[in-house]
Amino acid sequence: MDWEVEVRNALAAVGYSPEPKVIEELAAYALLHYEAARAQGCDEEEAKRRVLLLLSEWQRNAVLLKRPMPRAPVIDPPSDTTENRSRKTMRRVSGYGSIRSDSPSVRAGFSA
Repeated sequence: MDWEVEVRNALAAVGYSPEPKVIEELAAYALLHYEAARAQGCDEEEAKRRVLLLLSEWQRNAVLLKRPMPRAPVIDPPSDTTENRSRKTMRRVSGYGSIRSDSPSVRAGFSA
């Protein structure tokens, strides 16, 4: 049985025509479902019936198979201007200068 055709027809019946890659992935899953049923001892008709039940579930939930539309960011990311780069550099450098050799704890030989 050509599962790609079955998946495409099942989803088209509910007005959904996904991208070919989605059809291919769902068909591969349908084939695995069929093979699993056969491995469990189901005859060919029972295995097909199980996959057709899976397809009917996909039909009911076809809207969930659609990829969400990309959303605009809530805030605009900062542009990478020279000013932003210099602030980033200052933050990195300023973190290293927090312990000075003339501080009392360093002079007294304090170690954590």
